Amino acid sequence: MEKKSSTFKGILSGFITLLSIGLLVFYFHSCGPGNPSEEGGLGGTCAVGKPIKNAIVTVKNSDGDTVSATTGTDGKYKISNPGKDPYLLKVQDGNTILYGVACQTGTANIHPFTNLIIKNWYMVQGVTDLEPFFGSTVALNPPPPNCDTLNTIQAILKTFLGILSNIIDWSKFDFITTPFTAYDENPVGFDLALSMTEVNLSDNNTISIVVHLSPEYSQTVLDGETNLNQPDIPTAEQEIQKVLDNVASTVNNKACSLTGSDIQPYLETNFMESGMNANIFAKLLKSWVCENNQKVRTISFTPQWTYYDEATNEFTGNLKITFSTGGFTGGSGLKFGKQGGNWVWLGDNIPARVTVRSRVELQIRPNGSEEWRDERKIEVGDYLNQVIEVRVSGPSLGETVVPVDCDDFDYPDVIENCYEEVPIRNFGYEDTTLATGEYTIKIFLQDGDSVSVHKSILYIPGQDHDLGKGNFPLFQDLTTHSLSQVCGKSLTAKVYAPTWISELARPFIHLWHNGEVIKMIDAKWVGTPQVGQYNSFTVTIPCTYDGETVTYANLGQDAHNEYVEGFGSTSVYWDFNGGG
Repeated sequence: MEKKSSTFKGILSGFITLLSIGLLVFYFHSCGPGNPSEEGGLGGTCAVGKPIKNAIVTVKNSDGDTVSATTGTDGKYKISNPGKDPYLLKVQDGNTILYGVACQTGTANIHPFTNLIIKNWYMVQGVTDLEPFFGSTVALNPPPPNCDTLNTIQAILKTFLGILSNIIDWSKFDFITTPFTAYDENPVGFDLALSMTEVNLSDNNTISIVVHLSPEYSQTVLDGETNLNQPDIPTAEQEIQKVLDNVASTVNNKACSLTGSDIQPYLETNFMESGMNANIFAKLLKSWVCENNQKVRTISFTPQWTYYDEATNEFTGNLKITFSTGGFTGGSGLKFGKQGGNWVWLGDNIPARVTVRSRVELQIRPNGSEEWRDERKIEVGDYLNQVIEVRVSGPSLGETVVPVDCDDFDYPDVIENCYEEVPIRNFGYEDTTLATGEYTIKIFLQDGDSVSVHKSILYIPGQDHDLGKGNFPLFQDLTTHSLSQVCGKSLTAKVYAPTWISELARPFIHLWHNGEVIKMIDAKWVGTPQVGQYNSFTVTIPCTYDGETVTYANLGQDAHNEYVEGFGSTSVYWDFNGGG
C-alpha cells in the first residue's frame, strides 16, 4: 500500500482526508443534520463512520450553562433552548468523545471534522483539553470562534479534500451547518466522504489526514503541525482563481487565434510544462475550444489545491477544466507561485510529457464470457521535436530502451501518426508485468543533454480481476446481448461508480459497422448520480447511423482518477451482437 505524506509548518494544504482525534482514530461516515423545529434551537447529527446512537450530546453556551440531549438511532439530536451563543458541543459514546462548535443557533453537526476544527483552534489559543469546560459553570474563556473565523478555518480545511470533490461539492457544503444523513451501511454524499477518511490530531497539534480511496489503497494528505486559522491562504487562493479566470477568458475570447503571447502574461518566464512551452500550451488550449478552426465551446478552470509550501510560497494541486458543452476533464500538477509580485502559473521544467499508467478492462462478450485485458504502459511525449532516445528502469525492469510508437514530425516516412490535438512524437513501452513502484525515465535530447524523471505506479485497481472489491464500473439490469432486441429502443440500466474516481462520466455506446466504429453516443443519467452506488441511466441504440446499418454495439463505462498520478483505471464493456 503506497502512502503519500505532506508536512506543513504553520500552513496547510493537503489532498485527501483522515481524521483521528486526540490519540483515537475514527472511521467516520458522517455527523449529519437535524433541523431544530423551534426557532433558537440547536440540532444536528453525530457520527463516526456510522450514526452515534443513544449518546449524550452536551452543549455549553457562552454564559457557562450546559444543556443535554440524547441522539436517536439515526444519530440526530435536538435541543430547544441552548442559551446564548456561541456554543461548544460534545457527544460521548463510551470512551469516544467528539467535540463540535456553533457560532449561532440552527444546525450544528458533530463529527471528526468538527472535532478537528474546534480542538485545533483551541490548541492555538493554548487550551489543550476541552473537557474542563464541561466540568465548570464559568463562562467559556476564551469563547469559541465566531462565524467569520469558522468560515476561514473551513475554507482551509477543504483545501485538503479536493480528491473527494466528486463525492461532495465543497463549495456548497458547511461542515457545521449543512444537513446530511448518516448511514449504517452504503453511505453516499458527505457520509461517504467521512467513511473514506480518518483524522488524527495529537496533543502537540500535529494533524494527520488520510483518505482510503479503496479498501486496498490509502493516501496521507496532511501530516504536520498546522494552524487552520490562516486567513492569508484563502485570500491567496482567491487571487490565483482570478488569474485562472483571466487565462480562461483569454482562451475563450481569442479562441482559434490564440497564441503563446496571449497567455504568457499569466505564465512564469520560460514556462515549460510536460514538454510544452507557452506556444505549444496555447495550441492545446485552442484545441479545447475550437474544431476545424471554428469556436465550438468555452472553458473554465477550477483549482483543487493539495499542498502549500510555506518556504517557497507555492501552491500545488489539481486542475478541473469544465466545458460549456457539458462534461469536464482534469489532471494533477497545477502549480502557482509569485514572480515579480504577481501570481503566475508555474511549469514542471520537464522537456517532455511523461506518464506511467495502468488499466484493467473487462469485456462481457455476447456469449456471456468474460474477456480481460491488462495494460501497464510508460509513455514519453515529445512536443518540441527534440527527444532522440528514452530509457526506463524500475522495480521489475532493467534499463530498457523505449521505442517510438507514433510520430507526427516524421510521418508518413517513419511509423504512424499520433492523431493528438498538438503534433507529438510518442515513445511507449508496454508490459503487463510492470509492478507498482517508482520508475526512472531517462530522456536524451538533441543538444546532448539528458533529464531523469521519476514516476510511480501507485496502485492498479482490479489487477486481481476480483469483481467483488468495488473497483469496476459494473452494469446492472442488463438481460440481453442481442442487438436486434435493443436497437431503436430506449435502454435503461444501472452502472456502479467506484468510490475512488475523479469524474463521474456518463456511460457510452460504440456503434460498429462491419468492424469499424462509426459513432459514439453518450447515455443520460436518470436522476442525480452518486459515487459509491449503482446509478440509473438511459440510452437509445439506433439500428442505423448516417445511412449505415449498425452491425455491432458495445456499452462501456470507464473509471479513472486523474487527480492521483499513478493511480490506475478500469473499464467495463457489455457487447451487443447482431443476433436475434
